[in-house]
Parts: sequence; C-alpha cells; structure tokens
Amino acid sequence: MRAHGLRTARVMALLVPLVLLGGCLGSSNSRHFHLDMAPAGNPPESINIMVDRLIAADPLVRSEIMIQASSTEVRYHSDALWASSMSDMVRQKFAAEFGPIEPNRPTILLTGRIRNCGRLEENGNAFAHVRMDIAMRLQGTGRYADPLHHRTYEAKRPLTSTDPGDLVVELSRGIENIAEEIIEDAMQISLEAE
Repeated sequence: MRAHGLRTARVMALLVPLVLLGGCLGSSNSRHFHLDMAPAGNPPESINIMVDRLIAADPLVRSEIMIQASSTEVRYHSDALWASSMSDMVRQKFAAEFGPIEPNRPTILLTGRIRNCGRLEENGNAFAHVRMDIAMRLQGTGRYADPLHHRTYEAKRPLTSTDPGDLVVELSRGIENIAEEIIEDAMQISLEAE
C-alpha cells in the first residue's frame, strides 16, 4: 500500500508542473505594443534637451492600454498590453526626438507627469490622447529649483479604428507633436537665459 502511495505521489509530482507549464505555453490572444521610437522631426540645433524624471499617473502604471471611456470611467484593453512601462517608453521616445547630447551646449532638463496616454472616447468620437505636465529647468539648477517654464502639453488625434495597433501609432505621433512643442518652448527659454 505504501509503494502505491509513493508511486501516485511521484506521478502527481511530474504531472502538476507539466500541466502548469502547458498553461504558460498555451496560445495567448494578448498583443504587446511599444511606441514607435523612430524620430519624426529635427532635434534642436543649439541646445540639449534631456528628461530628468518622468512619472506616469497611477492609471497608466498598468500594462494594459488605457481607455478613458468617459470623464469618470477608465477601462483597459484586456488583450493589448504595453511591452514596457509608460514612463520608460515616453522617456525613450523623447530621447529619440531630442537627439544626442552635444557638449558645450546649454541643457534643458525636463521633469513631469504623464497624465494620459491612451484611447479617449468623448461625444461618440475616439481619439489617441496624450497629456502631460512638464517643467523645464537649466541643468545645474537642481530638481527642486523653480522651473523656468511649466506647461501642460496635450495631443488629441482622431481614431477611425478600434485596433490597438492603430491607437499606438497615433499615440506615437501625438508624443512627437508634444516633443516639437517642447523644443519650441525650450529654445525660447534658452534665448531668454542668454
């Protein structure tokens, strides 16, 4: 009787991990997305712009792509996931848009919070919506010094599809639009500081 119990325990010890592994290897309908990191515009020619710190708002910390269904309701795509954290992706996208750091140029440091980066549904229309609060400081002044410039940047791009892939493309374009505006504002700050 004891031998039969040991044999059953051994068989179970082998079967349980195989069943669990089968569940992990099974097909998944989830799709993973990353922002388009190809630079779209021209980097600034006379200044450097660097992201010092960028934090995503709590609803954006999840890996699922967010849908702002109304002013009070947030949903998430259950099968459309971000491949990386929102703050890391936006930081990388900005680095691509702002270009390499060149020596002997003034450097503007950005800190801020990503408030929205997802699908926005309002009045029967859908948009790729990006909104972030950004503060700009000259490098060397310290993170807690008063910013030289503070602004909420926003991009809303119409969506004609419900496909998350199309949403991510338009979110990438929205961040590119915001990067262009940041470059314009940073150039003005640089000129005023001289």
